[in-house]
Amino acid sequence: MTVLLIGYFFLSSAPCGIPLTYRIGSIDDSFGLTESQARAALSDAEAMWEGAVGQDVFVYDPESSFTVNFVYDERQQLTDEEKTLRHQLDTQKNLNESIREEYELYAAAYEELKSAYEKRERAYTRELEAYNETVAEWNTKGGAPEEEYARLNREQERLATEGEELNEMVEELNGLVDSLNALGQQGDSLVTTYNKIVEDYNDRFDLEREFTQGDYQGEFINIYEYADGAELRIVLAHELGHALSIDHVEGPQSIMYYFMGAQSLSTGLTPEDVEAFEEKCLPKWYHKQRYY
Repeated sequence: MTVLLIGYFFLSSAPCGIPLTYRIGSIDDSFGLTESQARAALSDAEAMWEGAVGQDVFVYDPESSFTVNFVYDERQQLTDEEKTLRHQLDTQKNLNESIREEYELYAAAYEELKSAYEKRERAYTRELEAYNETVAEWNTKGGAPEEEYARLNREQERLATEGEELNEMVEELNGLVDSLNALGQQGDSLVTTYNKIVEDYNDRFDLEREFTQGDYQGEFINIYEYADGAELRIVLAHELGHALSIDHVEGPQSIMYYFMGAQSLSTGLTPEDVEAFEEKCLPKWYHKQRYY
């Protein structure tokens, strides 16, 4: 029979010194970030940890010696350039889509008009042949009676009108072809431009980036770059984790993973993050010791 013994060991405080107090330090104006916006982002990052571990881990204290600073350098400048290039991609993509939709409208109009023209042109050809045969037949007989002659004149006028309308349809079809060709050339040019921007983007920016957006320096955290509000909160949560002495973990979706990419605010802290927190920050008496 296996007996499971559970023991508890007591220490007076958590090894990582929670709760950790902090305050906003300096914010470079180049970020365009207000102190209240920074506070809100930090509050959200703090809540990610506290909601997952079930206790107060961080406390904002305007007198704290531990600061969170926002330092603008070439990293944020590169991120801003990436945002500009991505905006160009989005704009170009929308232009491409607009041209494609317009091309499809013209193509549909062309096909509809072409079908109508071909149907009328076939009928016109049959009717013109029948008219010419009738005229030729009456000519061999020395001419048509007055009533038949009048009917043939009316038919001739009708066929002439139909021929003019068919010619107008041909002109309209040719106009549609010209528009389609122009749109096709414009579309080709836009695709070439779009592909060039995509190539530039892929050459300059990776989808996954190592966590260089911030660092923990013992007495302060520096934030160097973020693409948007969501990424800022993830970076803050990551560096706050380091401030708790938590190292990098292995799961790509974990906040404490060393690459930026798969994390999300909706996922928040993973069980792996929580386990790393418990290993570093919970006092030893919290951990149950098992003997078999």
